[in-house]
Formats: sequence, structure tokens, C-alpha cells
Amino acid sequence: MIGDPLGDAAAGLVEGLSAGGVRAAVVCPGSRSTPFALALDRHPAIRVWMHLDERSAAYFALGLARGQRGPVVVLTTSGTAVGNLLPAVLEARHGGGALVVLSADRPPELRQVGAPQTIDQVNLFGSAAKATWDLPVPDRAAPRAHWVMAGVRAAQTASSAPAGPVQVNVPVREPLVPQWPAADAQRPRPSVARLARTTDWGALDAFAAGEPRGVIVAGADSLLGARSTIARLADRWGWPVWADPLSNLRGRIPTIATFDWLARALPQECRPAKIVRVGPAPTSKAANQLMAQVPTAVVDAEGSWRDPGGSAVVWVPADLEAWDDEPWPWPLQASRRAAWQQAWTHLDELAAARLASRIADAPGDLSSHWAHALASVVPADALVMVGNSLPVRDLDQWFAGSQRFLLFGNRGVSGIDGVASTGLGLAAARGQRLLLVVGDLSFIHDVNGWLPVRLGGLAATVLVANNDGGGIFNTLPQAGLPPESFERLFGTPHGLELSGVATLYGGRYEKTSTWAETAAALAAGQRQGGLEIVDWHTMPRPGYAAWLAETQAWLANDLAEVWHALV
Repeated sequence: MIGDPLGDAAAGLVEGLSAGGVRAAVVCPGSRSTPFALALDRHPAIRVWMHLDERSAAYFALGLARGQRGPVVVLTTSGTAVGNLLPAVLEARHGGGALVVLSADRPPELRQVGAPQTIDQVNLFGSAAKATWDLPVPDRAAPRAHWVMAGVRAAQTASSAPAGPVQVNVPVREPLVPQWPAADAQRPRPSVARLARTTDWGALDAFAAGEPRGVIVAGADSLLGARSTIARLADRWGWPVWADPLSNLRGRIPTIATFDWLARALPQECRPAKIVRVGPAPTSKAANQLMAQVPTAVVDAEGSWRDPGGSAVVWVPADLEAWDDEPWPWPLQASRRAAWQQAWTHLDELAAARLASRIADAPGDLSSHWAHALASVVPADALVMVGNSLPVRDLDQWFAGSQRFLLFGNRGVSGIDGVASTGLGLAAARGQRLLLVVGDLSFIHDVNGWLPVRLGGLAATVLVANNDGGGIFNTLPQAGLPPESFERLFGTPHGLELSGVATLYGGRYEKTSTWAETAAALAAGQRQGGLEIVDWHTMPRPGYAAWLAETQAWLANDLAEVWHALV
């Protein structure tokens, strides 16, 4: 071994990460992590992004991982810096994302003796991590091959299906600035073999074949790699496809876009007899409640046992990213539209027309206007990140579909934190402008996330649907609490002036109060670089919740006479 143990270990670990597929790393400043920051920065195949806030940095890395479809490192120093990664680690675990947490640590002799910036970092993320390795202190006892293979193993474990987070914890003694090994770039790179996975078509077809009243549910994650296969299965079985907007199937294959509204009004005699769910669970609460009552086949990534309703009777592991590339096992035939399928298509068209007239006659500016009009305000070269709470539900209920852009969200754990950072990571990975749609609380939660716009030259337009608080709670049972308790504990009005965020990051800011003003501001903002914040003050929370409830009741009553088409 040439050079000091610290330099050789850091270089070997980073070389292994690169061999395992890492092409980007998000680095947070810190002293204990110095050797790894330097090793990442000097590696020719890894791009380093700097970030100041560890929580936002981890979400940014998660966005990069999803956008690049490969493992991404987030590096922190020891102590609370590591703890700040937990929300993004949870999102990566439940929503998918090849996140490699590289946490520098204090050596064993400094643990549990009151040393600063020292906590128990080993297994800090518990079951949220796919795996955790506490590596030895770099010294001459561990050969360089140990560090290389540790890096390969971490990257490949994170990216193997189902993709998720791993932690590599490395205790480091001072001095922290290493001496680098000689001729490191000339060392042979390790090779990594990937395992191929196949789909058990027979089990899936045996479950669905012969049942005329079934539904395919496409879940809340991009299923573009499976769109042709899903469409073929729908025609083979004569079933409609209920597509979550984040599946990116609406507008690309025949789907039922209003299924959340319809499922809420579904008479008992019209519910499906079987369901095949592809990918994760959908956003729609009504659809998830229905799946919990109906025998379901789940087609999902190998090892991903996502069945919150406990109704799965068939599991089919599949590489959904490449499902369309797998050989179709049955002779291709002309598309056939079964009566059940046609009835759902008819209902969907009726519901869409009724809802369009309803929103056009709304008494005020609704936060759902953006979702209904999204296809007309988003340029083809943009990607759209949608926040949780009300925005993703508005999208689910009001977005008909488009072929011009892609939709993303953090639906693994469905938190309101880190949405901006994840979106910026996706935009950086794909080289596209970001349109972020969030509520005001989610926007405030990730204010630190906008730093990459300045440091990395990214472009983003933010639509803040601002109802001064947690509007989702006005649609939930908590709204029945006494007003003084509800507003203080759940409504949480903040009264903050958001223009200061634009000032802080050198962006532009515009406050709007009508959808017409908002649409014009979005169109203008997306033609410029940098950060554009459109602060859209929508209908007050109680009024919007009441309007949604009235709309659901009105639609159910309006469609009551046509449900017989499904019987």
C-alpha cells in the first residue's frame, strides 16, 4: 500500500462507489468528513454538489438518485448532521431511491465519553436503512481491497431492487487531511454483475383471466417503462386502468382519470371483483380503501412487499423499469374493449365533463385550478414536482393527463418536508427546468433547499398554493373540533410574507389572487432563468373544504342514474 492509511482508504472507498454506479455526490461541509469530501471531489467520474443543510442535502441527493436511476452519495460529518438525514432516508426506503449515506464518525475511543459532535451513529436509521456497515478505522490492517469492495457493495445494495438507502459509517482519527496513494487512477476497476429478473406472467394471468369485472390500478410512481404492457393486459382482460397521476400514464395510454371521484361514489353492486395493482399504492384514499376489500394481485419490484390493505393474494416480482422490454408471452391481438371497460370509459368522460363545468362555476379561486389547467401552462421541457397534502390530492382529482411532461412526487412516506430539494435534485440530474407546486407549509418547511439554484445554476418556478395553513386538515375529521383548538393545533395559520425567500436567494417574486393572474405569472416565469416564486393566495381553507364536499355529493347524485351501466 502506498500513501497513508487514511488516504488509501478514502480513495479505495470512493473508487468502489464509482465502480458500483455512483456518478454524483452531495457533500455537506464538515471536518471529520474531510478525507471523503476530498476523495469524492478528485474522482473524475463523480460530480460533487455542495449543500449547507443536511436535511435538504439528503432530499436533493434523493432527487438526483431518482433522476439518474442510480446510486447517489450524501456525505456528512459526525453528530447531529447524520440525524438530519432521517426524513430523506425514510422517503428513500418507502418511496424508492438509491441513497448511499456516507457518515464520518468519531473513533471508538471518543464515543460515550462526552466528546463533541459524537453520538451513536451505528444503526442510527434502524429499519429505515436496507443495510448499515460500520467500517473500521482506516489503518494498515485493512487492505485497500476491503475499502473498494465496501464501496461497491454499498452502491449495489442501494440500487438493487427495491432501491433504497444504505449507511456506510466510517470512524476517522486525526489528522483528517490525507496523503493520497500514488497512481490511484491507474489501478484496475472492479467489475460488477447485475442479476436479471423475470415476470411470472402465468400467475398473473391465472389470477385475472375469466373475471370480467376487474380493475388495473397504476400506483403513485412513474410506470412509463411498463405502459405498453399495462395497456396490453387491460385489453387482454377487458379491464379499465385507474392511473394515479404520478404514474405518468394519464394521456399516454387509455386510463380512467376521475377514478378517485368515482370510487367515492361507487355503489356496492358496482365495485370490481378483482384488482391488479402495478407499482406502489395510489394517492387516492378511496381506491386504497376499496383494494383492502377486494382480492388483489400486486406487481411490484422484487422484494418490495407493499400491501397496506393486506388484500394481496398474488405477488408478482417484476423489473417495472423495463417491463415493456420483456417478451410478451401471448400472441398479439387487436385491441378489444369489453363492455365493463367501455362503461368505465363512459363514466370517466361524463365525470370529467361535469367536473369541468363545476370548477368553471366555482365561487372563488380554488387551489385545484392549477391541476385542472396544468397541461396548458407547463412547457414541454419542464418537469413537475408536486408536494404532498392538498397539492397531490388536487392533482389526483383534477389532472386529465398529458404527454408533454413528467410528474414526480415523494409518496414513499408522503411527508411535506424536502419536496423542493428532491425536485431540484431531479432537475439537476435531468438538465431540465423545475416547476414545483406546493402548499405554503411545505414551502416554508424546505426554505433551505433553494441554495442549489444559486450554487448550481439551476432554474425553478415555484407555485405556492397559499391558504395560510394546513388546508388538508379542513377536509379531515379534525375540522369538527372547536374552532379555537382546530386553528391553533391543525389549521396553523402563520401569516408569513414569502417574498423574503426570493430576496434571500436572488429570485423573483409575484403575489397573485386569481387563477388568471397565476397562469400568466407561471408562463412568464418559466421563460426565464433562476428562481421564480408565484405566491397564489387561494380560497380560504374552510370554504374550499366545503366546496369539495359539495362537489363530491353533487357528482355522485348527478351520476346515480348511469351507474346501472356497470351492473
